[in-house]
Amino acid sequence: MTEIIRSLQNPRIKQAVQLRNARKRRELDLMVIDGVREIQQAIQAGIEIKEIFALEEQDSSENEHRKAFTQLNMTFVSEPVMERLAYGERNVPYVAIAKQPSLLLRTLKPRDRRSNSVLESEPGLILVIDRVEKPGNLGAMLRTADAVGVSAVLLSDPICEVWNPNAIRSSLGAIFQVPIATASSEAVIDWLREQKFQILAARLQASETYRKVSLQNKVAIVVGSEAEGLGSKWIQDSIEGIRLPMQGSVDSLNVSVSAAILLYDAANRMDWFTTER
Repeated sequence: MTEIIRSLQNPRIKQAVQLRNARKRRELDLMVIDGVREIQQAIQAGIEIKEIFALEEQDSSENEHRKAFTQLNMTFVSEPVMERLAYGERNVPYVAIAKQPSLLLRTLKPRDRRSNSVLESEPGLILVIDRVEKPGNLGAMLRTADAVGVSAVLLSDPICEVWNPNAIRSSLGAIFQVPIATASSEAVIDWLREQKFQILAARLQASETYRKVSLQNKVAIVVGSEAEGLGSKWIQDSIEGIRLPMQGSVDSLNVSVSAAILLYDAANRMDWFTTER
């Protein structure tokens, strides 16, 4: 008979609930993944799934997903337990606990947009996210980065934790498909220069609009925090400033919207979609 956990005091349930806390995630090097699509994306990317908690009673469509997870360590739980695990999320029949992959810049392996293989000599397009605070914005930018097929996403001096469950959910699981690394601003800038990337930093005060800047074959687009914009390290002569033209009463867009505009424009001008799927 299949065991069903019904107690909120079960040690495994208590530890899983604690992983909603960033400090506990860092301490245990684990993360929480909510939802079928997100878990499937993680599995496809080779993320190590430690355990999947599944609601004991599900409709036929969800049972089809259950079959896909049968090779993994699955634990069935009651509805009250799932409500606690899902932390207020509605209609979430699966919650996974997974190991956090490495985010070290020195181990980053940028991808080739055409095959998802490791990038070697192909032109590159990278998104750099500097000090962004909101997990929803981080997730949205990672979703766009995956859609565009960027080589990698670099987080400089990150404030928002990469594996925040809200960032994972906002990305629709795309967070697992994009090579990601975190480092200080200085380290990211040094790495981009070593790799011979043209660095374009989005700034309100930049003299040139993004369409007037000529693009090289390796481009890094940098966007800054919602409240303060880019950190001071990104304001230097060797880094080109670009801005979005603004004709209305507001002087800026949401950072995820700005990133999407800049990424798609750069991708189009670099013939990034010549192998469009």
